[in-house]
Amino acid sequence: MTRDTNKTIIKAELDDKAYAVGDFIQQLAEVQDQKFEALWQECKEKEWVKGMDEENAKDWLFDYLFNGWGKDSLGFHKTFSEYVGGDWE
Repeated sequence: MTRDTNKTIIKAELDDKAYAVGDFIQQLAEVQDQKFEALWQECKEKEWVKGMDEENAKDWLFDYLFNGWGKDSLGFHKTFSEYVGGDWE
């Protein structure tokens, strides 16, 4: 990022609001981490994934939840099993 050579002026109201939004985003991140870890623990306990080592399975699940969970061109969500190319048991 670059700054103009002119003096930069920021209104205090933006500082206050930016701090509040940043704080909220950090709280969301904590909740996301808690939800993911709870799901991962349940996944391990109930042996929901077979044929994939633990670290790889956790990486796939994380990637699905944070990057791959979305709608296709027809508006349908891809399931985790579809995402990893797995079969149902």
